[in-house]
Amino acid sequence: MIFISSIGGEFSPERLAAFFGAHTPRNGELYITNGDVEAGRSIDGKTWVPDLLEVVAQELRAALHTKCVLVAHRTYSESALPVIRGILIGSITGPHAYVEDIVVHADDRTEGVGRRLFHAFEEMCRFQNCTGIVGEISPNNAASIAAARSWGITGGSGIVIKKLS
Repeated sequence: MIFISSIGGEFSPERLAAFFGAHTPRNGELYITNGDVEAGRSIDGKTWVPDLLEVVAQELRAALHTKCVLVAHRTYSESALPVIRGILIGSITGPHAYVEDIVVHADDRTEGVGRRLFHAFEEMCRFQNCTGIVGEISPNNAASIAAARSWGITGGSGIVIKKLS
């Protein structure tokens, strides 16, 4: 069973950054977004910075107070730490929210983990009276485009939006 939690406790910024780094495709395998450049994850929009894990850990430490970070996880035993299966990083600013990243473990990419993370974020946005959720999807990532469409997101690649009522 997959659970959704927010950052904190067993989900330290360093632990989440390690997951992010391990499950984010490397140079040439992924469209680096404007948000990645703005966050300092890429200098030129073509390659990741060499210290990507530290940059993401710093971003997640700051996110404790400024962003929404949701974690999909499984617990296999009472004594074990929960196993991270996915992360959503987003922000809610006024009437619109922005999904900055959704990273899902490769083994769970067809199991609905991204959908559960997105829907949990969507509910938070509705609670905050947002009118829409904006994101950016690589034009080369057919799986992400198909997933986004199944979640009710309009647009095919590039900037996408889901209107909330």
